[in-house]
Amino acid sequence: STGSIPLTEDDDERFVLYRHLAGSFRTGALAELLENTVRLLLLAMGRKQVTDLFDRYIAATPPVSFPTDEALQFRRYMDANPLSISGFAEMLKFEAALIEAAANGTVVRATFTKDIDAMLIDIAAGILPGPSSDRPETILEIGVAPVPFIRVAETSLSAASS
Repeated sequence: STGSIPLTEDDDERFVLYRHLAGSFRTGALAELLENTVRLLLLAMGRKQVTDLFDRYIAATPPVSFPTDEALQFRRYMDANPLSISGFAEMLKFEAALIEAAANGTVVRATFTKDIDAMLIDIAAGILPGPSSDRPETILEIGVAPVPFIRVAETSLSAASS
């Protein structure tokens, strides 16, 4: 028969574990694909607050099929729920642009006001990026064909002088 099966306490524990694993898969995808963004969050907020942020994100958004979609969905979520952490929005925008370019085989143009190289050096050293990474507004083109590339399309200095 196809009647409902009563759930036991063991079943409840399995569902809790399943929800945890599904959430872990989603946050694992973010940690892997947005590695420097997540490191920056950990430096700025600490593990507990980052875990809470990821829990809020998972509760507010549906699961998606591909890790790349998860990373891009997280970017949209953070755009709608911004954090006032120096360099966070810029690093997330940069890493999401890399993912978008690779996933879609397109060239992504994005405007930055931080020196991404300087930020990456700071994050690798365990330091929050500061004002030293500020730079004039710069448009970068990010793509993957035939090999990955990042190039300066224009800066506000070149735009101002033309």
